[in-house]
Amino acid sequence: MVNISVFGIALSVAVMIIAVAITTGFKEEIGQKATGFAADIQITFSSGSPSIYNMDPISASQPFLCELEDMPDIRHIQQFCIKPGIMKSAQEIQGIVLKGIGKDFEWDFFQNNLVEGDIFHISDTTISNEIVISKHIAGLLQLELGDELIIYFVQQPPRARRLTISGIYNTGYC
Repeated sequence: MVNISVFGIALSVAVMIIAVAITTGFKEEIGQKATGFAADIQITFSSGSPSIYNMDPISASQPFLCELEDMPDIRHIQQFCIKPGIMKSAQEIQGIVLKGIGKDFEWDFFQNNLVEGDIFHISDTTISNEIVISKHIAGLLQLELGDELIIYFVQQPPRARRLTISGIYNTGYC
């Protein structure tokens, strides 16, 4: 009876240790994916828009940016903007949120999650006409690598842009 009790307690403790380890790993993985899409810290410009899906970039000439770059715990600073839009393929349309990036964008997260194609490169002199999209959006719009699509920016006045898919990523998020 004592041996059975000891075995039962040992098995219960082992199961609890495994459950805690799995939960901790899952929590860390989710945190890394959330940080990969955004960042640990985001400084945004209030443009008067009530939406978090319409953020203009902060000017790179802000005096506080030099102070931030000198801090030892800050690894990288990059500009971005977020705009709502409508993505249209030949057959389908889908509402999306676009993240506009600059040449200083850190691609590590997306490169690690690319399933097709490659990231695009941004130069100082020209605007890129390429886009990296999620596998989920590619499936919804029936798009493949190299396909062209049109993005309509939700703004006044509305603006459209034709882009080519250079890469497709899959993070496991929808």
